[in-house]
Amino acid sequence: MLFQNRLDMFTNMGGDSIQVLKTKEFLQYLGIHIDLSLQPAPDLSSYDLVHLFNITKVDETFVQMLHAKRNNKKVILSPIYWNMKEYRRMNTTLASTGRHILSGISKTFSIFEKHRTKSIRQLPYSEFLTLQRTVLDQADAILPNSAMERDLLTNDFRGIDAKKIFVIPNGVETSMLNKKKSSFADKLNLKNYILCVGRIEERKNQYRLIRSLSKTTIPLILIGKMPNSYYALFCQKEARKRKNVYFLGEVPHEELGPIYADAIVHALPSWYETPGLANLEAGLLGCNLAISNRGSVGEYFGDLAYYCEPSNERSIRDAVIRAYNTPKSDVLSRFIQQNYSWEVVAKKTLSCYLEILNNAKPQIT
Repeated sequence: MLFQNRLDMFTNMGGDSIQVLKTKEFLQYLGIHIDLSLQPAPDLSSYDLVHLFNITKVDETFVQMLHAKRNNKKVILSPIYWNMKEYRRMNTTLASTGRHILSGISKTFSIFEKHRTKSIRQLPYSEFLTLQRTVLDQADAILPNSAMERDLLTNDFRGIDAKKIFVIPNGVETSMLNKKKSSFADKLNLKNYILCVGRIEERKNQYRLIRSLSKTTIPLILIGKMPNSYYALFCQKEARKRKNVYFLGEVPHEELGPIYADAIVHALPSWYETPGLANLEAGLLGCNLAISNRGSVGEYFGDLAYYCEPSNERSIRDAVIRAYNTPKSDVLSRFIQQNYSWEVVAKKTLSCYLEILNNAKPQIT
């Protein structure tokens, strides 16, 4: 069995990176040997099945799919897909606003723009969709992380064979429950704080989160890499208006347990999440959730979370404050353990593999 993902999976870690590594780890616990390759055309002679992840960087996924099919291999695809039209529109608006607000540091902004132009290949949108469509058509099975993602795929790419689509949820590592060691709050002399874990970027919407809490005295901790220097500056400029916003940068995953456990609320008003590993981890560790009403979060958490409109700062504030004022309990944690552990995900995924190899419809329960 071979797993394949984007070339920068380790240097630009994201939710898809965790999904690949944890799916691999827990399938191996079930006795399945899995190799991982980030190359476009590895030697496939010793593999029965290839599992591709992520059609966001679809130019890479397309080449991997083409190579697998030329070698007569069956291919499983975890698309990790969401329709980004709304996000693209809001991102353009924010960038325009940022140019005005940050005019005093225009040199920094221009350096960022120059770097982004050089480092990110932007396919024409029609070509981008064509490659996504081809990859989806060629896959022998498609494993979206939610029914909402499945419905988006069948709506945005009309004619895809619905019989080959099987929902496999995203997972969380329940062993994090055993890693609540020393109190993180004591190290910064912080108590009862709001936490936001995620890359500091437009999609995660930290700027509006910071603004929405500007009139509160509750500490806000933001954890995550800052790959977009312009947006990070935008957020930091807003945060300087108050004294209780803390940017901790990227924190090793194994150290996140006590940070989640000491928080009252995990707030993530993203433009979309599917559902976001940070939300699953935070809920597992006992945080109340104040999260966007976009993406598949509602399907995962139901009435066990508070939801907000990501474009509306008052809505964000109301969701966060309601979550903050709700006593913490273990109801959400137990629900996540029962339904979204990596053990559960691995068993469902293995069932799909075996049935696809046997040319039968997967019986996923």
